[in-house]
Amino acid sequence: MFSWCNLHKKLNKLRVVFIFKNFGLIKGISHIGLGVASANTSETLKQNGIDAEVWSILTIEDLIHRLEKEHGHHHKHHHKPITHIVISAPWVPTSILAELTCKYSHIKFVVVSHSNVGFLAADRNGIKLLREEIILQKHVPNFQVAGNSKRFADWATLAWEEDVVFLPNLYNIKDMKFKRKRWNKNTTLRIGCFGALRPLKNQLTAAAAALAIAKKLDVPTELWFNSGRNEGGSFSSINTIEQLVGHVHGFKIKHLPWMPWHKFREFVGTMHLNLQPSYTESFNMVVADSVYKSVPAVVSSAIVWTPDYWVADADDSLDIADKGVKLITDSCAAKDGQHALKCFVKDGIKAWKKFLLK
Repeated sequence: MFSWCNLHKKLNKLRVVFIFKNFGLIKGISHIGLGVASANTSETLKQNGIDAEVWSILTIEDLIHRLEKEHGHHHKHHHKPITHIVISAPWVPTSILAELTCKYSHIKFVVVSHSNVGFLAADRNGIKLLREEIILQKHVPNFQVAGNSKRFADWATLAWEEDVVFLPNLYNIKDMKFKRKRWNKNTTLRIGCFGALRPLKNQLTAAAAALAIAKKLDVPTELWFNSGRNEGGSFSSINTIEQLVGHVHGFKIKHLPWMPWHKFREFVGTMHLNLQPSYTESFNMVVADSVYKSVPAVVSSAIVWTPDYWVADADDSLDIADKGVKLITDSCAAKDGQHALKCFVKDGIKAWKKFLLK
């Protein structure tokens, strides 16, 4: 017979530590998407009765030191023992993981691939590490490879003949409220295309779609991008976007410097529409930020959790534009997006609990 009391006791014994490599600590680099994802997932698990926290790490030595400090004599009697360590993205050398899993055999170590298969093209050392980690999983009972993309996890389970668990990003929707917003045709249309400027994010097609939206609606339009950090080719991407859609009357390309996440999310909420026609994704935090702030977004089929009618052909600028025009003029679109996000998070919590209680 099912017992909520027993379930609560089991959940209460858990202590999950999310670890991400904080490139933001390196001068001139600000890749903190993994940190935002870890914070949201940790907070959501806490709201569901699971003790969770996030460690921001820069080096392997930092990780080793934190674990040694955690298991020192003065800590042992004051802290709930760590039951799970979740490493966001494959970056820890496999030899170090082997040592840690042996030394801390009471902890379940999990490395979560942060991408679907296609996006791993930008992280080839990550692919190498994942292949090594699959071998480690075969021989070490307290080590697990996971993916925050179900498509990746399902493929890897079949192809690599080891169970790769689906552990999705969770988004903290506790304070999410629907705010009905109407675009006034007498005001400038604001379209966002935020996130790291990378070819796989498909911002060039999004820019073409934004200009098409401006022409279809015949209104002054601003198209917003993030800027101000080295994305490995972002400078040429901005130049290419300027060459494609720049210097068009009534159409302006605007740049938003990178900023703390909560401020960024507020700015995302000032858009009338956001575009994320990414070729490959696992979750897409920017779309979740947009939904949280009651702004609809045109997405590609790579982003699986949004309403179906938000999805456009990633390689068809006019299809993206047509979908965008419909979303701008649909007063219910943002509400549907929030419902879709709630359903995704609800299912995601079930997936996490199933794994953590196993």
